[in-house]
Amino acid sequence: MTTRADASAVGRVAGLDGLRAVAALSVFVFHLAEVSPQVRATSDSFVFYTRHLDVGVAIFFVLSGFVVTRPFLAGRATPAPVVPVGGYALRRVLRIGPAWWVFLAGAVAFGWLDHVSEFSGNFAPDSPLHVLAWATLTHGWWFQPVHVSWTLSVEVVMYALVPLWAGAIRRVPRARWKVEVAGAGLLVACGLVATWTRWFRPPETRFAAVVVQPLIAFGAGMLLAAVAAALVGTDREARVRRALGTTGIWWSAAAVLYLVLARQIVDAPPTILYGVTGSPRVLFARDLVQVVIAVLLVGSVVFADPDRSRVVRLLTWRPLAAVGLVSYGIYLWHTTVLRWWRWSFTPAELAADPSRLARLGEFGGPGRGWRDGFFALLLTLVIATASYAVVERPARRLAGRRR
Repeated sequence: MTTRADASAVGRVAGLDGLRAVAALSVFVFHLAEVSPQVRATSDSFVFYTRHLDVGVAIFFVLSGFVVTRPFLAGRATPAPVVPVGGYALRRVLRIGPAWWVFLAGAVAFGWLDHVSEFSGNFAPDSPLHVLAWATLTHGWWFQPVHVSWTLSVEVVMYALVPLWAGAIRRVPRARWKVEVAGAGLLVACGLVATWTRWFRPPETRFAAVVVQPLIAFGAGMLLAAVAAALVGTDREARVRRALGTTGIWWSAAAVLYLVLARQIVDAPPTILYGVTGSPRVLFARDLVQVVIAVLLVGSVVFADPDRSRVVRLLTWRPLAAVGLVSYGIYLWHTTVLRWWRWSFTPAELAADPSRLARLGEFGGPGRGWRDGFFALLLTLVIATASYAVVERPARRLAGRRR
């Protein structure tokens, strides 16, 4: 039987959709600056302060670890699992699968693949792997149909890990919350070791680099879920929320860490393009700081008093929450829209230079400025909203009926 406290432990947390919007928009701006010399030319300071906005990926992983784990933490007093594994697997498949398959079909049909040269002659034989979002694990970082598909490969592995983790913990008869915290902490430690290994000792297998390293963020989200669930219904809950519920402190700390990351830890000149650059020490520190920032932002929402927190009220603002609701579509489509936007042309320009059409998926070429980037964002939002209305929402309803 699930207790009232258990129900509270799996209830909706106000502000998470708004935080998803923050993560999605930060990744969009990161990739916008990555593909546009005009945007990067805004100023050197702009480059310093935007080249780490891929911290949004870490926020997504922490959020995913938190949200996926919470239902498994309900019903501590019962040995039987509260979440049937079959229903859980179906919901996870319906959550990420249909929108991904629709996008992948469009990418193949219209030639929207990001890494055209890597896929030449390889896509068809391995298409089942791409359909399952698994190709990055078996073929490596650069064998991915779109720039963001490696994260889906990670999500698939993490989704499979959570019920195994929960099943092992349910075998512990006493002090289960301590075991939950320790188990999540162990996953964080594994991710920490993998991150160190990636930068200081390049791993022999692609699997370790791509999958194990994000455990540090996903495990951190699981750790937040374990701590939050342990507090529900106890005398300590009110005290902890009073002590940790000042969201402004969390966000201020995250902002300070981001400034340190931008100006101190990563000391490469702003002429270096966005993404992975620097010494192993710098890259290791960059990954750790990004995860800490993500934990601060997610933790600020998890432990906040939604009735008193101004930050939570802002994150529950309807327009922002609406963007968060379609954030998966934004994440899927935004790099393709930016690639198309970079090479966009009028019919007259196409008639004058037909070779433009063949260059839609390339990295090089003329960039566009902020105004065009704004329209690219609007187009991404329109496509993501349509994806949510036509594909994602019906799939979620189907998953809800099959619980």
